[in-house]
Amino acid sequence: MKVTAIMATCGRHSLCERSLSLFLNQTYSDCELIIFQNSAIKQDLSPDVDRNAVKLINQSIDSLTNSPYKTLGAIYRDAFRYISDDTDIVIFWDDDDLFSKDHIEKGVDGFIRGGKKAYKPEYSYFRYDNNISLEANNMEPSIFVDRKHVSNFGFSETTTDQHLNWLNPLLRDDDIFIDSNGKPTLIYNWGDDIFSFKTSADCENPENFDNYRKYSFDHGDRIISPIEIEAVYTMLSSYKIGIL
Repeated sequence: MKVTAIMATCGRHSLCERSLSLFLNQTYSDCELIIFQNSAIKQDLSPDVDRNAVKLINQSIDSLTNSPYKTLGAIYRDAFRYISDDTDIVIFWDDDDLFSKDHIEKGVDGFIRGGKKAYKPEYSYFRYDNNISLEANNMEPSIFVDRKHVSNFGFSETTTDQHLNWLNPLLRDDDIFIDSNGKPTLIYNWGDDIFSFKTSADCENPENFDNYRKYSFDHGDRIISPIEIEAVYTMLSSYKIGIL
């Protein structure tokens, strides 16, 4: 099955390089990464990166309003248009989260076993500074979802609930296989040596989206290149959580 991972990022260069490298180290081969870079400052992708596996889209203007993006939902709506026609499963590859090498492989296996429109392991890891915990959740980055389902329901174009349009019907209709025995392969990274501003951390603030964009700049116009990420895996292994 073909998997497309969508990464929406606002010029967060250091995070992009780490996240790109985590994708390129996946054990599952039939997959692509869409980097939807929505800062007005354009970036380039290293010529060493296979363009069949990774697409970089620089787009800072909403295709419907012809003005700068105002919501994450609008960003995902435009990013979704770039996925390959043969995509079966869509996942959301948040630029600040961490993924085990078999994240996609295990997710596809669970999707097939579950036989529903979506799959997720019941538990994921959450990293707060240097502490890590295992928690049940319904958050979208650990969900593997049928491409047609997302296409049918789309994204909510408000500030913080962009995924609820497609996620709520899955939960309501029991169309998501929440696997109590599924391997947790994702770490929601709520503390990092790479500074980032998370929308969900300030979701009640009316200026939240503008602040997210303001504080996310990290790059100038540098080239996004694969980096050595063994230190990331070493850090994860130090938690003794079996994610690798």
